[in-house]
Amino acid sequence: MMKPDISFAAIDVRLSPALLASIPPSGDDQPPSPELWPGRWHSEAAIAMKALGIEGLIDVEGRWFAEKMGQDPDLSFDAQLGGGSIKPDHQITEFFAEAGFQWPEGFTLADCTANIHIDSTIVRMTDFNGHRRGGQVDADGFISREGEEQALHVEFRSIELEEYLLDLVPEG
Repeated sequence: MMKPDISFAAIDVRLSPALLASIPPSGDDQPPSPELWPGRWHSEAAIAMKALGIEGLIDVEGRWFAEKMGQDPDLSFDAQLGGGSIKPDHQITEFFAEAGFQWPEGFTLADCTANIHIDSTIVRMTDFNGHRRGGQVDADGFISREGEEQALHVEFRSIELEEYLLDLVPEG
C-alpha cells in the first residue's frame, strides 16, 4: 500500500462552481453520503466562498497527502486572490449570522486581494484588501473546521457613510 503525497500548483485559475465543489469536507462538516463529494455536496468553506460571491483569478499551491499508511489523505493548500471582487448573494446574511458576523446588505468590493489557507483544521484569510468608492477595507480572520473557534478583524478606511452601514451600529 502506498502513502499518497501529491503536490500541485496552478496559476490564474478562475474561481468557479467546480472549484468550490472540490473544497473537501472536514470534521463534522461531512456529506450525508460519500458519493456526494466531490461534486454534488459543498463544504462549509465552499458555501462561505459562494455566499461571498468571490470572483477573480487565484494562484494555488497545495498538497494531498497522508502522514501514515492507511490514513485518509488530507488536502492542504494556499491561494492568492488578485484583482477579485466580492458581490454577496442573499445567502450571505444567513451564513454569516450563524457564524456571529454581520455583512451589510448591498456591500460589494472591487480590486480585492487576499491570501487564503485551507486545510483539514482551518480556513484562514490574511492580508485581505478590497476597495469601494474610494475607500478601502482590510481584513483577516479564520474559521475552525474542527470546532467552534472563529475570528474576524476588519478595518474600514475612507468608506462612505451609506445606509447599509447602519446595520453595523449596535442598538441602544
